[in-house]
Amino acid sequence: MRFVLALFLAACATQTPRVATRTDAARKLSKPTQPRIRLAWVSWSEPKELLACTRRIDDNGNTVGVMGPCYKIGDDSTPHRLISWLNGDDPDRNPSNVILSDWENRCTLILEDAVLVPTPKPARLILVTPTGKKVLDEWTPSPKDEGDAFQVEATFSTDGKMMASVHLSVGLGEGERIIGIAGAKVFATPECE
Repeated sequence: MRFVLALFLAACATQTPRVATRTDAARKLSKPTQPRIRLAWVSWSEPKELLACTRRIDDNGNTVGVMGPCYKIGDDSTPHRLISWLNGDDPDRNPSNVILSDWENRCTLILEDAVLVPTPKPARLILVTPTGKKVLDEWTPSPKDEGDAFQVEATFSTDGKMMASVHLSVGLGEGERIIGIAGAKVFATPECE
């Protein structure tokens, strides 16, 4: 029995990914002129792999209790639930509409929240460039997504070559909110043209 338990724990330990630090970044990030508070707990374990965890936050944005469930999302945008506990101590703390510093004064990101009634409208991540607007992601919550509000947040990989649009379901409660991870779209960072 001990041998089986040891094998199970060893297998779980191999599934805990390394969390890259924001100081590894080759491309610098810049705060937007109107920063939007980040609700999701997200981090990049590898250049093309996003880690995202459901969490509860209080009125001041502080995490309450234990995070989870957590997901690993690669460039195929399929969430894979992590079995072992994630020891991630360096989440993305940038505003949820953060931009690359080489985009500064030229490009911005617009985050549009989903509206379900009276007329459904999807949540959108839009890149605004000098030549126009481009929808990077559009997400319509499904009936199985539980929450009171639905939105997207942007995050960049540590090298700036990849980015993700994280799909959030926000449950509103008295004194705290549940920030659920409904999914994400991971893709190559577009050019600011």
